[in-house]
Amino acid sequence: MGKTKGFIRIIASLLVTALLTLSLGIYCVFAREPADKAVNAGEISPNIINVGGVPISQQKYDQKFGIYTHISYENGKSIATLFTMEQSWELKYRREYGEPMRLTNEEILYLISDTINLFKEYDEVRISNCGYVKSYDTKGKNKKGVYEVASCRIETLCSFVALQSTGQGDVTFVIGSDSELVDSSYLSTRDWISVVYYFLTDEKDDAHFVISEIKEILSGTVGSGFWFYKGNIYFVYNLSDANRGDLKCLFDSNTE
Repeated sequence: MGKTKGFIRIIASLLVTALLTLSLGIYCVFAREPADKAVNAGEISPNIINVGGVPISQQKYDQKFGIYTHISYENGKSIATLFTMEQSWELKYRREYGEPMRLTNEEILYLISDTINLFKEYDEVRISNCGYVKSYDTKGKNKKGVYEVASCRIETLCSFVALQSTGQGDVTFVIGSDSELVDSSYLSTRDWISVVYYFLTDEKDDAHFVISEIKEILSGTVGSGFWFYKGNIYFVYNLSDANRGDLKCLFDSNTE
């Protein structure tokens, strides 16, 4: 009988030891974060903004484009100046001598958003453009300054900009893309520019561009479209697969 009790005690002791070992193992598994899932806090942007439905790291692009923004104070006024005269001439030289200066969708969206914010944060915004400086009083009612500064800022930094003259005024198109297919010859094709214009303005009755023809040509279009027109800025994420309902207004000078 004594031997039986001793055997039972040994079995019970082994079971308790096994349960404790298992519990400790489970605790270690769940208490320790796997190395491959560890989060590097330095890779998390502290300020994510959403522009045109696209999440953008403001910190990342502040660092990239901040060299072109210069803050000063005069007579109690805060002033943001975009580009020094030397910077504007250097960028003009690079564009005209064939350097393919590309801006991605995120970079163009950031520049538009940042321009809007500069007009909200400073008393005056200035932009240098190869020989002259234009100033805008941000406290005035004329918000078209945002439109003019944003378009000039993008044209200064990007090679791939096209202009379409219409009876209703000039229209500026900018393509945002990392694709090597976007180049100067691509933008210089007048038919392409006209097709995009009719697509965006919904000129359904035009004799030369019925909707089916527009969609057929757009199906081969590379990149996203940014449209500067009548003080407003619009964005189409993917022109090759777009309907007019995909057109997003990023800035409306009549309401901002």
